[in-house]
Amino acid sequence: DLAPGEKAERTLVYLIYDTQMNNQADWSKVEQRDYSLELALYPDKYLIDLGIPVAGGAEGGVA
Repeated sequence: DLAPGEKAERTLVYLIYDTQMNNQADWSKVEQRDYSLELALYPDKYLIDLGIPVAGGAEGGVA
């Protein structure tokens, strides 16, 4: 549990498949997109902002 105002840093591993991209142009910019982990959408949206990956390529990245 985190106290109010306390921060924690974790490494989350994720995969992105070709079928998740609309076209090759989207895939070529995959490292420039912001990512978030959405925990709930309704009635309130809660998400964790993962930001832009700091390392990437075919072997994955760290957000």
